[in-house]
Amino acid sequence: MLRAIAREHRANAAGHAILYFVSFMGLGWWFTYGNVYLRSRGVSPAEIGIIMSVYFATGFVSQPLFGYIYDRVSSKHLVIVGCAVGASIAAVIVPQVQDSLIRILLIVMFAFFGASIMPLLDASALSWCEQSGVSFQVLRTSGSMGFLSATLVGGLVLERLGLMWAYYGYAACLSSAALIALALNAAGFVLGSTDKGVLGQPVSAAETKSALLATPFLVLLGLSLIHRLALTGPMTFIPVYMDHLNLGTQHIGTAYALAGLSEVLILFFGQRLIVRLPRAAVMLIAMLTIFVRWMITAYVHHTGVLVAIQFMHGLNFILFYLVAVQQVNDHFGPKMRGAGQTVFGSVFYGLGPVLGMSSGGALVASIGYERYFQFCALISLVSVVPLLYLWKNTSARKPAKQVVPGV
Repeated sequence: MLRAIAREHRANAAGHAILYFVSFMGLGWWFTYGNVYLRSRGVSPAEIGIIMSVYFATGFVSQPLFGYIYDRVSSKHLVIVGCAVGASIAAVIVPQVQDSLIRILLIVMFAFFGASIMPLLDASALSWCEQSGVSFQVLRTSGSMGFLSATLVGGLVLERLGLMWAYYGYAACLSSAALIALALNAAGFVLGSTDKGVLGQPVSAAETKSALLATPFLVLLGLSLIHRLALTGPMTFIPVYMDHLNLGTQHIGTAYALAGLSEVLILFFGQRLIVRLPRAAVMLIAMLTIFVRWMITAYVHHTGVLVAIQFMHGLNFILFYLVAVQQVNDHFGPKMRGAGQTVFGSVFYGLGPVLGMSSGGALVASIGYERYFQFCALISLVSVVPLLYLWKNTSARKPAKQVVPGV
């Protein structure tokens, strides 16, 4: 994959790719098995919904904060390192705690640092890709491969070591990411913009406010909120639902491995689709496949189908994600990219999941898993309204190759 990159950029590209791989491997450990661990400790679906809502609500606050800091410091790698270390410390402590209140407080710490890592990595990679001409998809593929690696081996490892390793594995991966970022910086590799002029120019509060309150960006945030309401809540409860159906960790791991594999395949081969269709059309495909996925999940209880249908995740998530972060990239430009990606992330990884999960646990308890999946499928159809606006008023009506440098 890196052979297609110009020789002078390969080392830096490899550094970004390694960070993506290790960080997303940690995410794979926790996201796939973290809630299964909580269920094994007797935590109810409703309480899991509260815990996950607290995680994403904290991220909604912390991501813009770290984005603001990231845009204003020259040693950008230290922001990523600090987030990775803070999240690792909290992850090690969570399995030691029995009290529900203390567990939630630790989740706040866990999320305060951990929720910002993905948008900060995106801001760093997008800035470097724009200046080097390297495709963002090449670097982001490494993240999906890391997630896939965790899900492939996670079920087997956790059955031997215990489900608490859903948190310990995360801590090990994020600690490694922090060390890697420090080592890459010491070796002279650049994380983020290579343009010293850009780094030296302060961004005024008025500039940032104007970009954040622009109608196209607010509509994109609304669309992203709908996407996350429709996708993230059900994704969180899929492992719990499969456990409810008495499927083992290997089935759960296989389902998430298929989801991770689908991301990799979309990143490798979806480029042909992304560069030919308008961005709004690509996002519409993502939303419609969410509808299909949850309807099948709601109505078909066959083990093989429940596992196999998770292969649609690449269409649901990665297609939307790639186009959305590129829209944000275009809107904010190099000086405000950290703020743009983290504010977008605060909705994409924060507010949307908060609303989805806070209601998800209660909905599952009151109407059951199947009707909950049907409800989320219907939410995905609401996306048609903001997509029409983006089609008429923004670069979303153009294919990505016309507006994204290096793609």
